[in-house]
Amino acid sequence: MNSYHCDVVVVGGGVAGLWTANRLVQQGRSVVVLEAKALGGGQTLASQGILHGGVKYGIDGAKREIAHQLRDLPPRWLACLGGQGELDLKSVRVLAREQLLWSRDRILGGFASAMARKAMQGVVEEVPKNHWPEVIRSSPPTGSLYAVQEVVLDILSVVTALSKPLHGKLIAGDIHQFIPRESGLAALEVALANGAQIRLEAEAFVFTAGTGNERAAEALGFGSTATQRRPLRMVMARGMNFPFYGHCVTASPKPRATITSHPSDDSWVWYLGGEIAEKGAALNPSETIERTAKEMRAIFPSVGWHTVEWACHAVDRAEPRDSDGRLPPEPYVMARGNTLVAWPAKLVYAPLLATRILASPSLMNISSKTLPPSDFSKLPQASPGCPPWLLPQAWTRL
Repeated sequence: MNSYHCDVVVVGGGVAGLWTANRLVQQGRSVVVLEAKALGGGQTLASQGILHGGVKYGIDGAKREIAHQLRDLPPRWLACLGGQGELDLKSVRVLAREQLLWSRDRILGGFASAMARKAMQGVVEEVPKNHWPEVIRSSPPTGSLYAVQEVVLDILSVVTALSKPLHGKLIAGDIHQFIPRESGLAALEVALANGAQIRLEAEAFVFTAGTGNERAAEALGFGSTATQRRPLRMVMARGMNFPFYGHCVTASPKPRATITSHPSDDSWVWYLGGEIAEKGAALNPSETIERTAKEMRAIFPSVGWHTVEWACHAVDRAEPRDSDGRLPPEPYVMARGNTLVAWPAKLVYAPLLATRILASPSLMNISSKTLPPSDFSKLPQASPGCPPWLLPQAWTRL
C-alpha cells in the first residue's frame, strides 16, 4: 500500500471542508481533501443556499440564541462575494438579494412587534402594497409583507468556486480503516475511486463529512451519542413561470414554507423547505408531494399548479449533539489529540467554523515536516456534484 503524506487531511468536500481547506492553504499548510462521493454531494448541494441572518428565528420567542449567533455572519460572506473577504467568491452567482416574509395566520402573537424591532435594526423593511408581487397581491397576507435582507446563492457555484484553488488536492475515495495513535489518528487507509488503496498520513485530521462524521466519532471514542440525524424530504416544483424567494411563517418555530428558486431550462424550479420538508421526512414521496401541493395551493391560490411537475429529495441531515443532548446553536468542534470532528450546522456558519478549526490547538501545534508533501494530483480527483433539481428524478404531475 503506497503512503502519502501532508500536514492536514480534511475529510468531507462540502462547503465546510472546502472552506477550511482553502484557509489552511492560505496559512501555508499542505492539505488534501478526501471526498467519498461528489464535492458538495451530501448536505451542501441539497441546501437552499440561504445566508441566514437570524431574522426568521426568534419571531415566536424561541431560538433567540441562534438568531443572535447568526446576526454578524452574512457580512463575512458578502465581503467574499465582493472579492474583499478571506476567500475569493466573486464567481459565485447570487440568485436573490432579499427574501419576502409574511404570515397567513390571523393571530400570530408577537410577529408584528418582532418585525417592527427588526425594521428598526435595518434587517427588514415593510414592503408597500403597491410593490407587492402579483402572487402575493392575489391572496394577501394577514398583516404586512416584509423584505428580509438575506442573500440566496446558487450553491453549485459556491462549491465550484471553493474547489478551484484546491486543484490536484481533492481525492475521490472513502475511508477503509482508521489507524489510531495514542491520542487521535496516525493515518487513514483509503479505498480510492479507481479501486486502489493508499495510506494517508498527516500531522492533523479534520472531519467535516456530515454523516461520515459518525464513523469518525466512533473511531475516536466519542460514541454514537455525539451525533444525531434529522432527516428532511425537500420538495421541488418544476415548470414555474417566475422565481420566488421567501418564508411563509406561522406560530410554529419552523416556517410553513421556505421557498427558493433555481433556473431549469426555460422555466424555474421552486425548492421547498421549512415545515414542508420536516413533516415530509415521516411520509413517503407521494404522500409528501400531495401534502405539499395542498399547502402551496393554499398559500398561492392564483398559481396554475395543474401544469407543475413535482419531485422529492431526501436529505439525511447529520448534526452534532452537545453534552445536554441538544443541537448546538453554533458551529461545533470536538477534539481528540490531533483530530477534529466538526459541523457548521448551517451554510452561513462555514467561515466561522473554519476560523475555530484553525484556532484549535490540534492544528496550531502542527510541527514543521522535513519531508515535502506528496503529489496527490495523479490520484482520482473528486469533482462538484449536482443539486437535486438537476439529478435524474421521478417527476410527477398532479
